[in-house]
Amino acid sequence: MSIIPDKSRQSRHNLIAWIILGAAIVAYAVLVTRRAWLNDDAYITFRTIDNLINGYKLSWNTIERVQAYTHPLWMLVLSGAYFFSAEMFFTSIYLSVLIGVMGVSLFSLRVAESKTTAVLGVVVLSLSNAFIDYSTSGLENPLTHLLLIFFAVVYFNGRLDLRSFYWLSLIASLAGLNRLDTILFYLPALLVRFWFIRGWKAIFAGVIGQTPLILWELFSLIYYGFLFPNTYYAKLNTGIPSGESINQGLHYFANSLQHDPLTLLVIVIAVVAAIISRKKPLIPLVAGMVLYLAYIVKIGGGFMSGRFFTAPLLMAVILLARFEIIGYRKKIVVALATAFLIIGVSAPIPTFRLSEKPGLPIVDAHGISDERLWYFDDLGLLNAYKAADPPVSLGRERGEQARIDANNDLYVIAINNTGIYGYYAGPSVYIIDNYALSDPLLARLPAERVVNWRSGHFHRRLPDGYIARIYGLGELGDPQLGLYYDRLKLIVGGKLFDPQRWSAILDYNFGRMESLIDFDTFRYPDMVFTNFTALNSLDDPVVVTGAISDENDMIVFLDSGLEIDLEQVYFADRIGLCLDSDDAYRVEYWDHQRLLASDKKPISEESAGLICYFLDVPKKAFRTGYSKIRVFPTAGDGNYKVGHIRLVESQK
Repeated sequence: MSIIPDKSRQSRHNLIAWIILGAAIVAYAVLVTRRAWLNDDAYITFRTIDNLINGYKLSWNTIERVQAYTHPLWMLVLSGAYFFSAEMFFTSIYLSVLIGVMGVSLFSLRVAESKTTAVLGVVVLSLSNAFIDYSTSGLENPLTHLLLIFFAVVYFNGRLDLRSFYWLSLIASLAGLNRLDTILFYLPALLVRFWFIRGWKAIFAGVIGQTPLILWELFSLIYYGFLFPNTYYAKLNTGIPSGESINQGLHYFANSLQHDPLTLLVIVIAVVAAIISRKKPLIPLVAGMVLYLAYIVKIGGGFMSGRFFTAPLLMAVILLARFEIIGYRKKIVVALATAFLIIGVSAPIPTFRLSEKPGLPIVDAHGISDERLWYFDDLGLLNAYKAADPPVSLGRERGEQARIDANNDLYVIAINNTGIYGYYAGPSVYIIDNYALSDPLLARLPAERVVNWRSGHFHRRLPDGYIARIYGLGELGDPQLGLYYDRLKLIVGGKLFDPQRWSAILDYNFGRMESLIDFDTFRYPDMVFTNFTALNSLDDPVVVTGAISDENDMIVFLDSGLEIDLEQVYFADRIGLCLDSDDAYRVEYWDHQRLLASDKKPISEESAGLICYFLDVPKKAFRTGYSKIRVFPTAGDGNYKVGHIRLVESQK
């Protein structure tokens, strides 16, 4: 019996598989190109690149050295392209598309176990709003994706030797250089590989592989004076309690489920499948992905819907693509593919659509936004072809007007959305970012407290005299902060190897200057101060739990909270506090400048007017004795009231 027909049939099946895979990759490229866009934050990096290529400092403002970007490798790659093109809009978009197609192709040819799993993976990526949208945007995501795929290629080549370990370490180093927090994806796998080939040679290979990141950190310390980008300090010094950040991080996941359900579903399926399969090579990759997801929760997620889920989704697709499709698994693959297709197509805005779904807010109640929808009209590729000189946006108009107003002289302005404005404003305009992403002083001040805060948008209150000080006119209103700023200016503006500069670098990096910052002044700039006598001189309400009291006499306060000076030390184990009942509050107990304790849960009740609560004082507070109480709103309408306070001495 001849086997030629079987070979012919196999060849036809193979050809069909190649055609389907090629079509899937082309479809991905088309979807990415149709939805290609740029984000305002990308222009923060673009301004830095423009300064560099035009002979100014590698910085946001040209009179100082500040790292306002989080992705050095992406910045360097874009700089090379911009050097030759002298154009940023189309250059950044097409470079992103090219890197994205390279990555998807490499995944299909070198990572997936078969063409079937390759097609399944490409289809999932093509149906994910997050992945498609952040395959462009001007941010570093495409390069993050490509490096993850490179890592997978080396990781799954079957070798457990020094050469392979070196390449894994090198790719992880480049990934950290591209965005430092993505190193979490690689750490478990690197540690497991090191365990198998441990020894001095393995340590040497691992360290040599980390050379790109080590060299950058050395450059960063010498040039900028700090190991981390300015954005790190801007988002670290917020003063936001960890519980609030974690809660916001969970909202970030919930937003993804609502707007892009396929992405998180595939991530969960991949984690479960890898654990159940007990395929040992997959477990370190799962651990890295889980570490990164936990990190997202801890930092409060982000304001760009889906952006932080693109790398976990890609890792999930890589994990699923490593399964061999034999026997009953073929039915599972068909079922999964069908489910993924239905869910992807049924998303509020599937990837083949450009417009928003009626009634679906671009920015949700927690400040998480569909950034592509927000910027697409002005910064979308398809719309750019309709303009004579893209992009056309209000930010560009204002930036170009600022360039004219500056007329090559120093011109200082403080604004919120700095990206596209800053790029077109030019090198003579000194831009103070109110969110502190590019400002060295504001990044080290606590963020102004607001109840409904938004990830990535931590507003700072400008110090008195700050703008005048940048012009070289006068000093800051706070002498202590003035001293802090002068030393900081030495780091970002002084000669690189000045001994005094290096003394300042050591002081700032080891936290020796933090005592010069008055935390409360900037964290609670609108705090209302009162005392026990003044508060109890108000009309005496009926102090019965749940009773509505008289609202005619009360003290009104805002998001910065209220401080009540008790005028002596109290040891009362209960307090009666009358507050506006349609809001929620947290109460803190202080001994002069030391926080003793706070309520674990905010107090609130659904009713109207003022309501009086009896609160149990935490043991640590009434046993130590407290001299002041702070009341902070945690939810509400922005108009908070207090009407009375009573303290009951402990009878225990």
